[in-house]
This record gives sequence, structure tokens and C-alpha cells, in this order.
Amino acid sequence: MAMQTTPKIIEITNYLSDCIESKTPVSFSKYGDGEFFAANLFDGHNCDNDAYTEKLKNDLVRSIRYMVDEAQNAYIGIWHASEHVAFWQSKCQKKIKWAKYHTIIMDSDSRREKLNLFKKIKHSNLKKIYVCNPLLIKSKYLLNIDFLVHVPLNNWFDDYFDEIMKQLIQIINPSEQYIVMTSAGMGAKVLICELTRLFPNNIYLDFGSAIDKICTKKTSRGWEPSYKKLMKDLGEILPDNWDDSEFDRIYTEAEVKLGIHLNRNPVDSHSDILPLLIWSLLAALSGLCAFVLPSFLPIGGLSKLAYGWPLINWFAIALANFQQGISTGCFFVVAFGFGIAHPRFWLLLAGAILFVPPILHAVNIVHDLICDATSHNLLPFEFLIYIPVCLSVLAGSFLGQFVRRVL
Repeated sequence: MAMQTTPKIIEITNYLSDCIESKTPVSFSKYGDGEFFAANLFDGHNCDNDAYTEKLKNDLVRSIRYMVDEAQNAYIGIWHASEHVAFWQSKCQKKIKWAKYHTIIMDSDSRREKLNLFKKIKHSNLKKIYVCNPLLIKSKYLLNIDFLVHVPLNNWFDDYFDEIMKQLIQIINPSEQYIVMTSAGMGAKVLICELTRLFPNNIYLDFGSAIDKICTKKTSRGWEPSYKKLMKDLGEILPDNWDDSEFDRIYTEAEVKLGIHLNRNPVDSHSDILPLLIWSLLAALSGLCAFVLPSFLPIGGLSKLAYGWPLINWFAIALANFQQGISTGCFFVVAFGFGIAHPRFWLLLAGAILFVPPILHAVNIVHDLICDATSHNLLPFEFLIYIPVCLSVLAGSFLGQFVRRVL
């Protein structure tokens, strides 16, 4: 498959405006860190609390493959990470047309061009469909939306995708052209793909969180310009009643439903950390067992005594009778298992697996040196025994997480 090590990521905001004006079919889909983690079946969920599922993984990969290899005039907004580029390109035959991830989102770049894009959308005589959560109802007035199709704030894809597709198919007349916009999380990429298959003459724009704050007054990402700044930048397209009190209920609801990852209390944070801490402790204990048990279970019993005056005698005996080959193999198996179990944190767990034995070894060395300063004259070469172990753990853990993501 074609690989792209240094892709050209272009600014297409003006081009999208031109396509709307000329009614040229085009699509823009954003593949960010959430989509990358989902396609690799990482544990957990994205910042919107959308879970990474097997169905989402498979459909995201199929979607980008279709949009790149078969769809016409399709652009992919890419997150700012080189490993994402290589991963997505490996799923496609043709070279991906990469575009800036924030092509539509009002950040510090191309603000005038993005305002112009919003104006083109609002004043276009094409019918407009917006797939979004119910909190974005003000988008109807912001961009003159003809049809709002609402999806839940998160975790709608596995259970409601077919229902949303049916609604859209009922709305779209194949003989007409539409501007279809989405703010529907990771599943929006699959929607755009499936709609492109059925209605390739439309314009598809993945808005993501582009108008969250201007419509709800609540930050959903944590870095957006202030509401006052957005009001000033987008003033030309805001209706006169934009800040009427009739919308206050939306702001109140958005406070507790949008950007929930930004205002977690300490209990929430601890609840996220606790499972990882438990996995790390299990990994550390497993690593210690992989180091020690082969020494205590040899054929014929222990053959060597502990060196020096160890503070932790059982570990010193295990070290004196260390079974390099068997233990290295055990470390590989343990690391492989943890890599499969927790692919997102494979490197962290690899470190946990390796952590305890050298620490216990160092404690015994310090105690020996206190008792006899002339002992351990081969220090620091004593720690060379950990090099094969370290390589084995890294290889096993990496392979484990790779197998989990591929299968």
C-alpha cells in the first residue's frame, strides 16, 4: 500500500467556500485522536465519553478506505500526530488528500476565511442538513439550516446509526443537492461515508465542535476563543435575537453536558486512575514473579547462596540462582499478556513489569556497601543482566498491543 511519510497537509477553507458557491460536490471528514484510538480499539472512550467499540473500529477503517480510494473530491482532516498519518494511509490504496484538522473550527488561523465559509453556507440556496446533538438547536438560525437531525450527545453509533441513516435518506431527494453538516462525534465519519455512497452529489462538512461554544456558551474542548470574541468574529451572521432569554435553558443544560472532561471533580479523576493503578500493581507483581519463581523452581533445587549481607534475603537467593533464559521467556509472556489486555498503556505497563527487581537489587547493594564498602566491585555491571529482560518485555508488550489492535 502507498505510504506517505511527509504528507502535504493543506488549508482548504477557501476551497470549501468555492465549492459551495459553485455547487461542486466535496467532502471534508476529520479523523482525530478519538478516531485513531477507536480504530486501534484502545480501552475507554474519547473526550466526549464516546466508547471505543469493535463496530466503530471496523466502520471507521472501512469509511476512510472508501472515501480515499473510491469517493471523489474527498479531503481528510488529520490530527497533529505523525503516527496518525502513517496509520490511516496504511488502510488506503490511494494517497490521502490531507487537510488541516481545524479547517472549519474558529482557532487563531484563517479566521476571516472561516467566517467567509460560514457566510457561504448560510446564504447558499442549497438545502442544508445538520446532524448534531439537541443542544445545538441555535445552529438553525446561525446557518439557516433547513433540517436538524438530532443524535444523542454520545454513544449513539452502535445502537442508533441505522435509525439516523433512515431519517437522512427520507429527507434527501436524490434529484436535489444539499449541504450536509455533522457534529456527531466519531460516528459522523461513517455517516458521511455512507451518505456519499448513496448521494455523491452533495457537499459534506464535518463540523465537529466548530460551533459548540457560539451556540451554547460552553467550551467543549477547553481552548476555544471566548464567547465574546466569537460574537465579535461571527457578528455578521448572528441574528438579532441571538442572545434572547428564550435560549437560557440551552446554556444551563450545556453547563452539565458539554465538555464534561474539562470539569471533572477529584473523585471522577481518581475513578479513572484507579483501574490503571491496579493494572500497574498487577504488572509489577507479575514481573517480580517472572524474575524470582524460575530461580526457586529449578530441577535439583537451589545451588547457590546469597551474596553479601542482603537486607532482602529471598530476592538475593533468587538473584544468585537467576535463570536468565527461562526468566526472559517468562517476562516476554507476561508483557505480551498485558499488552493485549491494555494496548493503550502498553509502555507504561512494560515499565511496571520491569520496575521491582532492579529496585530490590539496588536496596540489597546499598545494604551490602554499608556493611562492607569493598563489596560489589563489579558495580554497575551487575545490572547488565536486566538488558535481555528489558528487551524481552518491550518486545512482548509491543507485540501484544499490536496483536490486540490488528485482531
